[in-house]
Amino acid sequence: MRFIQPDMPLMWLTRSRLSPYAWIVIFWAVLTLPAIFLSGAHSDEGTTLGLARGAFEGGHWLAPDLYGYRIVDRPALVSWLLGAVGLVTGEFGLWVGRLPAVLALLAAAMLVYWFTRRVVGGLGAAFAVGCFLLAPMVIQKLVTAENDGVVSFLLFAAFVLWWLGSARGGPSFVRWLAIGLVLAVAGLVKGPQPLGFFFIGVGLYLAVRGKWREFAAMAVTGLMPAAVVGAWYWLVHEPGDLAAWEGQLHPETLGLGRYFLNLLRLAGHLVIELLPGLILAVPLVVDLWRRRIEANRELVLALVSYAGSCAAIFFFWPGVSTPYAMPAVPAVAVLAGIAYHHFLARLPRLVLVAQMAAGGVLLYMLVLNWLVMPLFPGAFAFAAGEAAPITEAILERPAPVYVVPFAVSRDILYYLPDPHLASVAELARTKPPFWAILTLAEEEQLKAARPDLALNLRLQVAKTPARLVDVVNP
Repeated sequence: MRFIQPDMPLMWLTRSRLSPYAWIVIFWAVLTLPAIFLSGAHSDEGTTLGLARGAFEGGHWLAPDLYGYRIVDRPALVSWLLGAVGLVTGEFGLWVGRLPAVLALLAAAMLVYWFTRRVVGGLGAAFAVGCFLLAPMVIQKLVTAENDGVVSFLLFAAFVLWWLGSARGGPSFVRWLAIGLVLAVAGLVKGPQPLGFFFIGVGLYLAVRGKWREFAAMAVTGLMPAAVVGAWYWLVHEPGDLAAWEGQLHPETLGLGRYFLNLLRLAGHLVIELLPGLILAVPLVVDLWRRRIEANRELVLALVSYAGSCAAIFFFWPGVSTPYAMPAVPAVAVLAGIAYHHFLARLPRLVLVAQMAAGGVLLYMLVLNWLVMPLFPGAFAFAAGEAAPITEAILERPAPVYVVPFAVSRDILYYLPDPHLASVAELARTKPPFWAILTLAEEEQLKAARPDLALNLRLQVAKTPARLVDVVNP
């Protein structure tokens, strides 16, 4: 390593005639193509897409509807936008449904570069972009129609808006208004819980620094997203919804041993999924603690507060998973970019190790996206492959399609023609003929409730305990 200059891997960026933002687009495209077209629905994309279908096919715009079931635990702005596309076009492909999430991650990468470059220059900013787009937590969402990337971008944009104002003596009224609007949109994307990253993270920093006037302004700004999201809850509210909303806030009940095992598992996943940025971000925080940082000390403290405070709460909340911490990834990436500049001369080998880790992830993605997936597309069909024989059978004898909840994933439902979620009791009241997707135990319950019906097994759904049954009169 002594013969390799630590800044050599990124030095070409400073000599390129191409704009850094053009390189970011190219880098992003290399990671997302052709996977955005080849990968089947997975990781619960079916929820976002199903709510969009409920909007433009069923007319359920205000209160999201998932194949006949009201889903009102949080707003669904992305699904509404996709529903508007479907209203115009009549339908949309899976890759179109992924565009909001994919473009949000591109926008977040550009924001990470712009913000970091203001602080430490182009090399550190380029490394920060790599740490963001190559973080396993982001890679899992790169071509996934879920809302984690969208809300992560919006929350970090609010943080950047706040910091730019705070660094100049405090955000102006107009800036606070802009922050409130961005946070209101974020609340409509995924509900109020993720907003804690901004309010808890920024609030903790302001409290530690004794900036009480700014703290009060932030609290007043919070009324805007609270009013917008609260108005939605008020408009969609029906009797019984309050108990369901309260249930969303209750932690999962776990035994003490299982709780600590889950903590260890979650800690391991978080460390892996925040690499390679964590390799430099952690030593930077250590230097912050030891007061070895002079330049950008306040920004580092603010970023640590933003990324760490709410993530710590999620970490100790029983039953959560790593995507809850995704809003922290842009902040960790900026910390890594600052650390790149901070350690470049003092700890060059550490900088090289971090770049080698990023290079390893990049090599893996290049092989996966541009070699393995095109050669073996069937291995990445996911729910599409499982849904294909079901759709084929249904189209042979068109009839209403009913699916008992949780019999199959929502990703499979996306590929089926006009499915409807229904309980066994509802199926027992349904007039045949119809198709039913349910487990063997649920099939026995239906037979017991309606012995007059003939239930003909058509196929066993691959990789699930569910069965496609043709329900007719004998």
